[in-house]
Amino acid sequence: MDETMDEMFEEVLAICLDRLSDGDDVESCVADYPECPDLRPLLEIAAALTAMSAENHRRLDRTPTWLLPRRHEERLRPTG
Repeated sequence: MDETMDEMFEEVLAICLDRLSDGDDVESCVADYPECPDLRPLLEIAAALTAMSAENHRRLDRTPTWLLPRRHEERLRPTG
């Protein structure tokens, strides 16, 4: 790929990643850009990572707070 093609691919990839985050699917993005055959695997990875992240957030929301690690907070002590 030459520089112009790289720039076009990066722009198409950014557009499709935005579409995925808005709820669009990989198939519709790939169908809209048949001139970018390397797009599919990257979008599939992005979709899988997004799904994993969403599942981790759901699990964390169901975790009892007493199981979550506590932050070590400094407590202010009176000085006088």
